[in-house]
Formats: sequence, structure tokens, C-alpha cells
Amino acid sequence: MSGYLFQKSGSSRFKDFVTTLSKSRIKTKKEGNVAIHYIYKILMNFLYGRFGISPESIATELRNDDRLRVLIQTCDNFLFGEPLRKNINLTSHRVNTNLTFGKWSYMKNAMVQLLAAITAYARIHLYPYISRDNCYYTNMDSFVLGHPYPCNALSPLEIGKFKLEDEIVRGFFLLTKVYWYIPKGGTNSIIKFKGPAKIHATLEWFESQFSDLSRIQEVEVENLFLVIWPKTKVHVEWITYKMGLKPETRRALVYINMAHGLILSL
Repeated sequence: MSGYLFQKSGSSRFKDFVTTLSKSRIKTKKEGNVAIHYIYKILMNFLYGRFGISPESIATELRNDDRLRVLIQTCDNFLFGEPLRKNINLTSHRVNTNLTFGKWSYMKNAMVQLLAAITAYARIHLYPYISRDNCYYTNMDSFVLGHPYPCNALSPLEIGKFKLEDEIVRGFFLLTKVYWYIPKGGTNSIIKFKGPAKIHATLEWFESQFSDLSRIQEVEVENLFLVIWPKTKVHVEWITYKMGLKPETRRALVYINMAHGLILSL
């Protein structure tokens, strides 16, 4: 999405950068080099996201005992200080909190107004499709659409055109990044479920959840990244996780039965 938007402006200072990356990305796609193709994609996306980076962040540092005591005494947003070995401590604290205009250290490479303009322009470009009655799901730069689909707006390589990611035989799209579907000509289902309980996001779970949207199911999952700072160890433990649909605050949810559809993205 960001590549498309930056290139569209003839006076954009990012045109050469994005065009060069896009050509390299297309080349790796033709060659079937999935890893390098993904790297080019991330580089283009990072250019977009970097302008919206929040000045509030967490600083993690190595400090000796004296510097740790100073940090504890002077920092109102101290998070933790864990000894790693003699006179070496791992510390963490928040910076640029309680922001008021003009009172924080500006991020020199951030430009929120540019980010807002890019996002608004993208929504204008997407609106004719995501406003259709047979648009079943939308994300930031992709959507699931029923037939007919815009043939003249499709291209797997051209910046600014939609990419046909998949054709769907059957699917459940319950929430942003919570979906299950069977692609045309495929036997294995595609599952997206944000959270540690993806292994439990089966077809049966999606069917049950669609029948009762308020349903909550408790499952046992592995927590693979439990960190014990004093011992600098990471170990696994089992935790109880509640699977359900979190309330959506940014959009109204309308659930309908979908016969078939297509996944398109910028």
C-alpha cells in the first residue's frame, strides 16, 4: 500500500526509493525467491510505518549499580532493574510519557500528518470495493469480495493494482485477523487467529463461534516466552486462555453467510 501511495505523487521525494525497491521485489517474485521478496516488502512497509512512530517508548539498557540507583531515584516511569551479574543490571523505563505538545523530544523522522494523508488516500482508493454489499471482510489494505471482481484493477506486479491472493470456496471471517477459509482447488484450510490459542482455532470452533458470537471457551495453551530476569532464563508453562471475540470499537460487525469470494490486497 505504501509503495503505491508514495509513487503516485510525481513530486514525492520517496518515488525513486519505492520504485527501486518495487522493481527488485518484482524481480524476486518472478524468480520465486520468497525470502528476499518478503524483505523488500517489509522495507517498503517500514517506510510508511516509521512516520507514525510514537515518541512514547520503552528504553531498555545495561547499567551498573550506581547508574541503576540514579535511575530509580530520578525516573517516575521506572519499570524494572534486574541484576545479570556483579555490577551489571538490565533496566527498563518509559520515556516521553504524558505527552503535551512542545514538551517532548520530537522524533526527527516522524511525520504523523503524512501518515494520516497516506491512510486517508488508501481508504478513498478502497472505498468503492469495501462499501459493496458483498464485501465480507476488510483489513488495512486487503478485503474479501464476492463476484463480480474488478478485473481491470488486478495485477500481481504493478504498484497500485490489487493482487488476487486467493479464491475462497467457504469461509468464516469473524474479526480482524480471525478467519478460516478453504481456497479453491485446495484441500487444506487457511487459518488466521491472533493470540496463543491458534492450535484450537479449528473449523468446529469457527462454526460454534459463528452460531454464538458471545461464546467464550477456556483452553490450555503453552506460554513459550515466560522470562525470569534474575536467572536470565526463558521457560515454558501452561496457561488458561479464554477464546472468544473481543468487542469491536471501530466498526459495526455484520455477519452473513458467504457462498464464495476472493481475497484481494494492495
